[in-house]
Amino acid sequence: MSGQRPTSVCQFDDGVDQWRMVRAEPSPKLRGLVGSYCSYTETTRSFNQRQELASTACVFLLNSGAPIEIQAPAGETITVPEGGAFVSGVCCGTSWVRSSGRQSGIEMTVPAEVLERLLDRPMAELANRVVRLDDLWAPDLRESILRLGEAKSDAERFLACDDLVATRIATVEPLDAAASLIRRELLRAEPPTVRSIAQQLGWSEKRVGRRLRRHIGMSPSGLRRLARFERFWSRLRSEPSEHLADLALEAGYFDQPHLNREVRAFADVTPSALRDQVLPAGGGFSAEQ
Repeated sequence: MSGQRPTSVCQFDDGVDQWRMVRAEPSPKLRGLVGSYCSYTETTRSFNQRQELASTACVFLLNSGAPIEIQAPAGETITVPEGGAFVSGVCCGTSWVRSSGRQSGIEMTVPAEVLERLLDRPMAELANRVVRLDDLWAPDLRESILRLGEAKSDAERFLACDDLVATRIATVEPLDAAASLIRRELLRAEPPTVRSIAQQLGWSEKRVGRRLRRHIGMSPSGLRRLARFERFWSRLRSEPSEHLADLALEAGYFDQPHLNREVRAFADVTPSALRDQVLPAGGGFSAEQ
């Protein structure tokens, strides 16, 4: 796959911390299969730890800088060396990413059913976990990852990501098309009821719940709550000066107490504290003040 693609560049430099993040969409042939790519470099001196918040998206990341340490919501901690890669499933809690202050790499966000096909295993195995790719049996990905690691520019990295996904998707069938449909329906801004989804499939509501838990490791109500929290923190990160009540309403919360309970449940901080941790220029959320 070749050709130019639109990219967005976010840069920050205050003389102490610097980062550059180049984001791009996948090739048109992969739209809907991949969320986005982000090629990044950074040097930070005021902090060395970030919060990666609970999310419905799965992540594939190749680390091309100094080793990083990641603590997953489930509690396990892994170290990813330079040239190493890791994947994470759907997470309903915060992951902590610690570094020496110098990082670079490329991150790909994908729906659960796409990472299932890349790894050929149910995503319930990766719920609330981060796992080194070397610890998974994925020999078909090694050549593509090698090419990704050898890429010299952002454009080459994005092309290598396209090839990694396209090559694998072409040869591996979806593990569970029904579960993918359930997930997509529940991630809508105004999701249908589980009863409605069950009627659409000709199933019972219990069967819908069992299938989703087997697919990504979450119940329908849990996924719906997580998607709402994700909408909130996404808007908070892009518009941190907006009034919290307005952001809560947009995300689908009933009132401020409802927002407070849910943010504490997923991020273990208050909404105001979370806003204080927003980094400028798309830098994410700091874990140190």
